[in-house]
Amino acid sequence: MMKSKVFLVRHAEPEGHHLRRFHGHFDPPLIEEGIRQSRALKKRFQSEEVDLVFTSPLIRAKHTAELAFGDRKIPIIEDRSLIERNFGVLDGKPLEEVKRIHPNAEDIYEGRTRAKVPGVESLTNVQRRAIRKLKELLDSNPGKNIVIVSHVMWTKSLLCKFLGLPISKMDDMGRVATASISVLEVQLYKNGRIRKIKVETVGDRSHLVTK
Repeated sequence: MMKSKVFLVRHAEPEGHHLRRFHGHFDPPLIEEGIRQSRALKKRFQSEEVDLVFTSPLIRAKHTAELAFGDRKIPIIEDRSLIERNFGVLDGKPLEEVKRIHPNAEDIYEGRTRAKVPGVESLTNVQRRAIRKLKELLDSNPGKNIVIVSHVMWTKSLLCKFLGLPISKMDDMGRVATASISVLEVQLYKNGRIRKIKVETVGDRSHLVTK
């Protein structure tokens, strides 16, 4: 039986994060704190065996991946399937502004599925494409350790699947904050087919603590 690990890294802190902005396909750069977080990720992964890095093409994810892994001989591959939830007309707006135009703004921001807005991608769809992409990457790279640099809704919807949580209970797993690492342990049969996927860690940020 083979084993591999998948490290789910949420991108580092982008511009407007403190405003609780709807960062879906809206594409702001990292701020200085985000660059510091990315360098902390680099240090965290220095002793970790990593074969491949896949990243969302959005700037905040791609820059995080480049800062954390760019000086290692590891392929960094952009994949649009890793992109964040599409917030439609809400994209790029701060939460306080959206609260004035939509009664369920907080629910939408936090990913509670009871709040639905025309043009906003459903969390069910986000989860569906996240699961499909993970299985595709594992099937194509049996036994390899993979880093995926993506976004909060993409990551949490995927974790729900392997924690056995309905997507409506996404909040129950705890925070997946910027530059956090969640880890999946993957067991494979000898032929490379997936036997079991287990959540080992959710939202670890110990590498960001200043000592």
